[in-house]
Amino acid sequence: MESFRKLSVCFLLLCFTSMSSTLDMITPDQPLRDGQNKSLVSDRGIFEAGFFNLANSKSRYVGIWYKDIREKTIVWVANRENPLHSASGVLQIDSDKGVLRILDSKGIETWSSNASQQAENPVLQLLDSGNLVLRDEKNLSSILWQSFDYPGDTFLPGMKIRSDIRTGKYMGLTSWKSLEDPTPGEYSMHIDTKGLPQLVVTKENKMTYRAGPWTGLGFTGTPELRTIKSVKFIFELSKDEASYEYTVLKNATLMRSRLTPQGYPLRLTWSSQENKWEYFYPSQFDHKHVWWVCSNYSTWMWKRR
Repeated sequence: MESFRKLSVCFLLLCFTSMSSTLDMITPDQPLRDGQNKSLVSDRGIFEAGFFNLANSKSRYVGIWYKDIREKTIVWVANRENPLHSASGVLQIDSDKGVLRILDSKGIETWSSNASQQAENPVLQLLDSGNLVLRDEKNLSSILWQSFDYPGDTFLPGMKIRSDIRTGKYMGLTSWKSLEDPTPGEYSMHIDTKGLPQLVVTKENKMTYRAGPWTGLGFTGTPELRTIKSVKFIFELSKDEASYEYTVLKNATLMRSRLTPQGYPLRLTWSSQENKWEYFYPSQFDHKHVWWVCSNYSTWMWKRR
């Protein structure tokens, strides 16, 4: 009987420890503190957010990664340009300003979001899409700020790459400096709105790769995309904006796109059998899709809003 009681107590303590190691949301009264072995986890446990460091580095970052993949796969980093230098940082919501902030051990702000609206009860939640969202608990449909609007080197399903038709300003991917340094690197992936809008990779404003115009099913330079039955690719064009996104059917395999530090746009899918990421295709396309534009693109078409 005594052994049973001890076993029961141990079981309850284990459960409590497990439950207390994760959070479903961050509030102004409940920040996320580094060093407490806590993290923010999405509803279905697909993604996890919190403090981390990369191999052979003491720099601390706040980011998002896949929760149940042993090899930590980072998909977004908040403070990639200004890491912390000790495991005593804090991720908190400033209720007065309605912004998300990262503070160092001295309470000095090292990164913040730029939410333009204030909320009565702001909360931070991590969605199963991998989107970190700051919104009002009383009106969850009202988004104050979201990480999907500030992509790093990874393009996730449901995220949009956008370019302003009139100004040319864009929201796209930026490579890491190296595999162990998330500082913005030399390469950018975005929609070029000069001429026929298309997906390009540039280095110092010089084009190093182009995907070709949109055909209605995919880009002319990536015909392999048309064979993926579980993914829907969407390219939209209006008088103001061009955007590109993709969605994955429910219960389909995990998929992500990444712009490598060397400037290669890769699409990867998770193999549960091999327990590793596999390249759907490498970025080695025909030369006609690199550097110059071919004229024989009479079949392209746009989905207009």
